[in-house]
Amino acid sequence: MFPNGVGAYVDLMADLVPGMKDGSVRTALDTGCGVASWGGDLLARNILTVSLAPRDNHEAQVQFALERGIPAILGIISTQRLPIPSASMDMAHCSRCLIPWTEFGGLYLMEIQRVLRPGGFWVLSGPPINYENRWHGWNTTVEAQKADFDRLKKMLASMCFRLYNKKGDIAVWQKSLDAGCYDKLTPVTTPAKCDDSVDADAAWYVPMRSCVTAPSPKSRGKALPKWPQRLGVAPERVSVVPGGSGSAMKHDDGKWKAATKHYKALLPALGSDKVRNVMDMSTVYGGFAASLVKDPVWVMNVVSSYGPNSLGVVYDRGLIGTNHDCARPSPRTHGRTICCTPTASSPQNHTDAR
Repeated sequence: MFPNGVGAYVDLMADLVPGMKDGSVRTALDTGCGVASWGGDLLARNILTVSLAPRDNHEAQVQFALERGIPAILGIISTQRLPIPSASMDMAHCSRCLIPWTEFGGLYLMEIQRVLRPGGFWVLSGPPINYENRWHGWNTTVEAQKADFDRLKKMLASMCFRLYNKKGDIAVWQKSLDAGCYDKLTPVTTPAKCDDSVDADAAWYVPMRSCVTAPSPKSRGKALPKWPQRLGVAPERVSVVPGGSGSAMKHDDGKWKAATKHYKALLPALGSDKVRNVMDMSTVYGGFAASLVKDPVWVMNVVSSYGPNSLGVVYDRGLIGTNHDCARPSPRTHGRTICCTPTASSPQNHTDAR
């Protein structure tokens, strides 16, 4: 999918998604990421990507991505929700990721719909995009690929997406900001609108649901501040933290700035090109990551499944992270620095996707 290199591919995509150039797109998800070249290119464009791949016949793709210095996690869109809150990603991407998007009533598309923000972009390249010119290389027929593309467009439209742009091998859909579209959905329509029986942000071993997640009334029609302004703005979800507020988040940032200054005195490599990736194993607002945002390093923020699920706050600030249960064995981090609370357990080598 990158015949002229990933840089040329992303340049074309940036022409189709203007928000990639002005700070509107800051957080992204790459499904079936391979060795995460797409996410690696976006780092230089101030876009943080969670690159996702399974441990399959391609073996250790995620390990390779981490060793390249690119954010990545083991995982697959299958039966469980991704360990990511709802409305967290400005953009999601699939480049020939071989996920059957139109199967199972569009269940996997509904998970993409859940994690995308209102106004966020869903970018797809590979089958069935550009089927008119590519079908002969996909071991199929042009009629079958046209039917799949028509099915895809219909499903996405029913989930409140509109076809935003299309050129060559890349198609871009945008998730609606219009409250009217979601108001037409009910628990008995096809597709159904999700009820409130399961928190849309709950994502630690939570089964995927065959329904469309409607944005909260407060967030409808609103876009987050552009990057880097959003880093210092307390989002609506700050209220999930006991005692959480804009002033509490600002106070937390101040403490972390002082702490990080002390860390750098003890570990001069932090802030240099010798430390590329960091895991903060027990974050609340993402303050440690915010204190390092100008350094050549990325931070994977971990929010424990035992406490308040503040991971949405982390993403709303333009940072990335994951839910985790620190009592379970963790995957290899390949990080040079780990920051954790005194009660957090240390990671062990393990191949569990979570």
